[in-house]
Amino acid sequence: MHFAKGVTCLVLLVLGVRAAPGTKRPVSISGEASTAKQPKPLAESPQPSRPKLLPKPNSLVGKLTVIDGSCRPTTARFVQVEQALSDAYDIVEVGQRINSEDTAFTNYFVLNTPSAKKVVQAEEEEDDKAKLRSAVLASSPERKPEKLVPNMATSIVTGGGTNKQIHVRCPTPEVCGTSNRVAFVRPDEAAINLCEGFFARNPVSHAWKPFNLDASGYGWCRPPYLLTNFLTRAEIILHEMTHIKLIASHALALSGLAEGEKFDASKPVANQWFAQDIYDHADENDANNKDTYDVPWVAARTLAQRWIAYIAHLAKPEKAKAPLNPPPFGTADNAESYATAFIEYFFYVKCKAFKFDPKKITL
Repeated sequence: MHFAKGVTCLVLLVLGVRAAPGTKRPVSISGEASTAKQPKPLAESPQPSRPKLLPKPNSLVGKLTVIDGSCRPTTARFVQVEQALSDAYDIVEVGQRINSEDTAFTNYFVLNTPSAKKVVQAEEEEDDKAKLRSAVLASSPERKPEKLVPNMATSIVTGGGTNKQIHVRCPTPEVCGTSNRVAFVRPDEAAINLCEGFFARNPVSHAWKPFNLDASGYGWCRPPYLLTNFLTRAEIILHEMTHIKLIASHALALSGLAEGEKFDASKPVANQWFAQDIYDHADENDANNKDTYDVPWVAARTLAQRWIAYIAHLAKPEKAKAPLNPPPFGTADNAESYATAFIEYFFYVKCKAFKFDPKKITL
């Protein structure tokens, strides 16, 4: 759910949103239905002809998505949506190979992180902060990132294991609500809604530049490695995908399979789960601090660092412990962690022949 730096996230099975950089957001955890109008599917329009000079999109775009007529007022806008989807599928096709030893993984995910439910019980929290933890998190099976992260990529490239098509819509400003909204989903729907903020984002695609050390500095693999240079509109698409129950629940189901066991698509997925947004939360040690988890991709790394610090804190002798609270939820429950980890891993794989050092990707 995307507001671009700050976000309003109604995660309790209602509506997710993301807004543009520099925007503070109201936080709603009431679970009440949003008053925003539901975007109505529009009649399908003929697909605009694609400019000949643009690279052919990933075949999964046509297989796993339906771009609504609302995204087709012009060829240029349609192509921007199609390219973002194509980039996203390119990235997660590679992302299926990520493992827990990769830097792109360890930047965002921490193994053996207690589930939200166990953390609440361990800390014996009875206050409002504990009550704000979503029932979706507390009731789901343990999320083990070493399995869940690559399986999230697999779920995205298989349409939640069933080749289910995701509808991509471009609602009107009235439906999107605020001028700084980038994108939103309703977790129960297999749909992504792209707002004007999405089209204001840097339009660059990884398909436009070579993966080399081009002497002019044009190639992707040339340092310095700034994360923001790699964050194309695909980051928004991937982030929103993890909020969709169809996608996230299948990833969780794959992660629960015993070795050698195959997923049975004929059976309903028992545990309905979806990723949430850390940037809806205040600092766990300072309820008045809304800046710790602010910019989505920075907040994703911060969440992992906070868990590392908290786990080290638990290992200290009782007398040596200073007050320290656990982060709001585990790294495997944060949408942006997946999106950004997949992107870092993608550029590492594409550039490793040029001595690309993933540890030098800076925020």
